[in-house]
Amino acid sequence: MKTIAELKQMNLSTAVINLGVKKDDVESLKDREFAEKYLNDFLPLNNNCICCNAELGGFLGSCRWGLQYGECFCSECDYPGRARHEIKDDQENIILRINNILQYHPSVLEED
Repeated sequence: MKTIAELKQMNLSTAVINLGVKKDDVESLKDREFAEKYLNDFLPLNNNCICCNAELGGFLGSCRWGLQYGECFCSECDYPGRARHEIKDDQENIILRINNILQYHPSVLEED
């Protein structure tokens, strides 16, 4: 299992690069900018935990829900993620919903 410090040393991309936001998914370039800004806090879509490699999704997945809406954690190592995403514009209107487990990028986590 890796520590947050070790993960921060790795050259990891963000969800914007792998998951992407297709042009057809949002109405305008400005909406795409909001989506990309939001997704920059997450790792690319992956079925396994970045920290311990446990399977997160599916029938036998090891993701457990947190107390805050959409938040989840790897059941094996407690690495945080989010499974329900509502991307909003500057007027707080929802412009895109994503229902996939995305783990937080190590750069946005605080070390214990």
